[in-house]
Amino acid sequence: MFDREKECFTLAELIVVILVIATLVSLAIPNYLKGTERTKNKEAKAMLRLMAAAEEVYRLENGFFVGCSDTSQCNTLLDLRLSEKNWAYQATAPTSDSFSATATRQGSDSRVWTITSSDEDNPACSGGKYCE
Repeated sequence: MFDREKECFTLAELIVVILVIATLVSLAIPNYLKGTERTKNKEAKAMLRLMAAAEEVYRLENGFFVGCSDTSQCNTLLDLRLSEKNWAYQATAPTSDSFSATATRQGSDSRVWTITSSDEDNPACSGGKYCE
């Protein structure tokens, strides 16, 4: 016949397994979120370097840098395909010889990456929890 005591898990055993799994998940989620934010930072820095290169090309063709107030205008003026999913991009050109481009994190984080014509290789980050 069927012997219930030898073939079933007890409630206590199931609770212990659930607690172990919950503990492992609680340790993994912050690392996962931090990793995704690092990836988004790399995206912003790469797109800002791309904007800097596009600004240089624009300046060579037209004799001055150009500013753009939002991502779609930057895409149009600089002939780029910047995504608006994670970052909002804009550029200012206070003089014909200089520009500054920014990537502002969409959502609740206040992170802003900035690149300037005087330092095109090193975007700088300000604000936000994940400035790394």
